[in-house]
Order: sequence, then C-alpha cells, then structure tokens
Amino acid sequence: MLRFYTSDAQGNKTELKSIFSAVIDCDVLVPADSLKLEMKYSKSVFEEAARIIAEDGGKIVFSGGIDSITSEKRGGAEVISIRARSAAALLLDNEAEPMDINAPSEEFVFRRILFPFNITPADSEGKALDGRLKIHKGMSVWQALEGFCRQLYGSTPKITADGKAYFKGLPGGEAVSFGDEGVKFFSIAEKRSPYRLISRVKLKSFPDGGYISVIANTNPEAAAVSRERFVDVSTGSRSLATAMKMIENSNRNSYSAVLKCPGCLLKLLGRRAEIVSGKAYARGGLLVRGVRYHESGKGAFSTVTLEREWT
Repeated sequence: MLRFYTSDAQGNKTELKSIFSAVIDCDVLVPADSLKLEMKYSKSVFEEAARIIAEDGGKIVFSGGIDSITSEKRGGAEVISIRARSAAALLLDNEAEPMDINAPSEEFVFRRILFPFNITPADSEGKALDGRLKIHKGMSVWQALEGFCRQLYGSTPKITADGKAYFKGLPGGEAVSFGDEGVKFFSIAEKRSPYRLISRVKLKSFPDGGYISVIANTNPEAAAVSRERFVDVSTGSRSLATAMKMIENSNRNSYSAVLKCPGCLLKLLGRRAEIVSGKAYARGGLLVRGVRYHESGKGAFSTVTLEREWT
C-alpha cells in the first residue's frame, strides 16, 4: 500500500488516513499522470489541500496539483473524492508565449518553457534545432515543448513524478522480467494489430520537389501490409527523425499485452521488459507502455500494459 500526503498553499504536509480507494494512471505517451482518491471526510483536507503526493517505500511515485475535491454523503458516511494530475498538467493548462525562433537550443527551451514551472531537463545533450520553432497564439506550453522534441528527436517528452523532463522520452533502464522468475502476474491478455503497421514513409526534401525519398519499415511483419505516409521535411517543421518515429510507433502499436500483477509497479513505466511463463512460452523485446495502480480495502494491484520495443 502507498502512503498519501496533501499539502496546503503554504507547503504544510499532512498524511492522509482512512483511505477507501486510490487509482493512479500513467502512460509514456500521456503528458500528465492522474490520480483519483476517496477517503473519509476531513475538514482540513477539503478546505485547504492544494497538492497531493503518493510514496512507495519513501520514493515519490506521484506528485501533483489537485484539480478538484468533492464532498458527499454515502449511506450515512461523508466521503471526500480527490482528483489530481502530475506536474505536466501545468504545461497543458498554460498558454505558451507566441514566438518564432530560428535554431533554438535545449537550454533556450529549458529557460523559456520549463524553468517557470520548476521542471528540470534530465537528458539534455545541448543540441539545437536545425530549423525554426514556431509557437502560435493559443498553443499550450506542452504543445510547444512537444513540438520542439518531435522536431529535434522525433520523440514525445515525458515529465516524471519528481519534476524531471526527458526530451527523448523515458529511458529504458534495466529490463524487467514478468513471469516465473520475475514479477508475478495473475492474468495476461495479448493482442496483435497488424493494421497499425506502416510499411513505408515518403519524404519531400525540397519545397518544389516531390516525395522521392523512401524510408522502408524493416519489420518482417510489415512486408504483408501496404500502408504509407508522407512527410514534408523541406519546411523545417518536421524532420527525418519524425518519419523514423512514425515507423517505430507503428511497430510498437502492432502488439500489446496487458498483465494484472500484485502490488505497486508504477516505477516500471518506460522499462524494457520480457514475459517468461513456463518452458514453452517466452516473449522479449517489450516496453512498459502504461501502469494503472489500484488499491482498496481488498488489497493493491497494478495493471501493466506492454508493447513492442523497436529501435
């Protein structure tokens, strides 16, 4: 079971008691993690709580601002329902300053986009964009950051529970094994989706040219399909990395496995993975795409979604 705390606007911290249920959702491709918690009514929590933190063995697995607190009576008992999102929600909820910058660096993006929200870069390589970053009126801060990362690395950024920004997405880290000798699971459901595979991407390199260059999907399963996409890299708003990521994502999304496991496994998000069950079944080359943690009076478990890792 996790330990939950709230803090008020002054930073005063209170541990929550009498929790009925809690659910935490995280996904490598969803900007903000989310939390839903129900507990016995507390006047101070209802009137003063501004943030909520969840810890697993002293390590923060969720931290974010409270979106809403609802108080209601159910069968004679007063219940508080809390909904919260992690730090990335600030980037989603704030409008970005419109600008048109040539060759902005990661340092520039950090100072102008992340620093005001106390978010620090975790995997910066000091690179600069080979092209322009255009932030239009009405774009969110998240859209600005995501646009920069997609142009530079062809990736979706991720903000962790401790406020660190991974421009290239979460690092794989040490591989985790699900099954006989590793993380146990109660059940598993697998799904193949060949229709998600992209066989090739055609590139337009010059404004007056055509889509001549071709990047083919080397995944053997893609040979059985014929689905193509077109990317214009001549404008500078998209890059070769964008095209490569489109193929990579199609390979990842063509297979998924959902496992129900005991305990809290939020820390495994983004990790490389394998499934080993018995002598006759093994599947490797996977990635932990999402984790949904649930606890109640009946215990705690995690629903883990795996997808293919493809580089």
